[in-house]
Amino acid sequence: MERENLFSDFVPVPKAEWLAKVEADLKGKPLEALYWHLSDTLRIDPFAHPQDRSHLPDAPVQLNRQWWVGAATWQTDAWGQQLEEMRAGGVQSVRLVCTTAEHLAEAAAALAAHWPDVPHLVLDLPADGALNWRAEWVCAKQPDWVCGGVSDDVVLGVKRVLCVAEMSCEEVTASLYSALYAGAQALEQAVGKKEFLPAQVASHLAFRFWVGPSYFLEIARLRAFALLWGHLLEAWGVPACKPLIEVHFAQEAYGDDPYHNMIRATTLAMSAILGGADRLEVRPVQLPQKGHTPFTRRIARNVQHILMLESHFDKMADPVAGSWYVEQLADQLAQQVWTQFCQEYS
Repeated sequence: MERENLFSDFVPVPKAEWLAKVEADLKGKPLEALYWHLSDTLRIDPFAHPQDRSHLPDAPVQLNRQWWVGAATWQTDAWGQQLEEMRAGGVQSVRLVCTTAEHLAEAAAALAAHWPDVPHLVLDLPADGALNWRAEWVCAKQPDWVCGGVSDDVVLGVKRVLCVAEMSCEEVTASLYSALYAGAQALEQAVGKKEFLPAQVASHLAFRFWVGPSYFLEIARLRAFALLWGHLLEAWGVPACKPLIEVHFAQEAYGDDPYHNMIRATTLAMSAILGGADRLEVRPVQLPQKGHTPFTRRIARNVQHILMLESHFDKMADPVAGSWYVEQLADQLAQQVWTQFCQEYS
């Protein structure tokens, strides 16, 4: 059977013709009324067209969507029970949240007893740097990522997680600027004081973001940060590469209905994965008067399992590439933040 050439049947339509059709469909309502104003300077066009992009499409964020299926446990008397539940439930990356040296020692002992060969381990420590995890860590498994604690982890083989402050959808550019600024400071401090090469430091940094319910905006925000990080590395003479991104759910992500939230968790997880997350935690839903339960924690884990094992999100190269709306939005976010960064950061 001969191969059909569909491009000859569906010729490109100029933007002017599309706009004329849109204006006719609006029946007198101005197109400007549909613009989305994220800030005084950032306006999102409701109609995107290939003619709006003056450069080639962005390179894929990565060749596939593989990510760590994460879950967290806080200081508790049931460290072992929580770890066993995660292990049986298919968690790949465990985050241990410890606020004191005592909790850190308890968590290390529980991990050594219940899951010494965990594939990926994240330690969450106080941000003031007062807690040195090496002094209390008794497990043979060393953390892969550390958030908080002493800041020299970046040059000692452990990836340092830079935490971006949780912000609302209206503060999307502020969150990007905060992440870029934190990365620039980490590069400058480690290279300047430790005499390490920028490429070595950059390869040991990860960034933590919180996603909210604005689906396309969150995809564009994570992709915009990948563009920004690439520009920053190029300024340091390092070949551009995708940043390591850890994604959690923002407090505003869920509403009041717990069962509606279980469904919403899927679209939140999708936005994180399509944006380029390397590690993802789906926040368990709080049931009335019960809080987190084994059931809600299992649902949270299975959201990621379904996206990975049934929908095969980990096998897709970059499904968002070619979406003019998302790529245009990511471009606008990146351009605005980069302009501000170049003006304010020296």
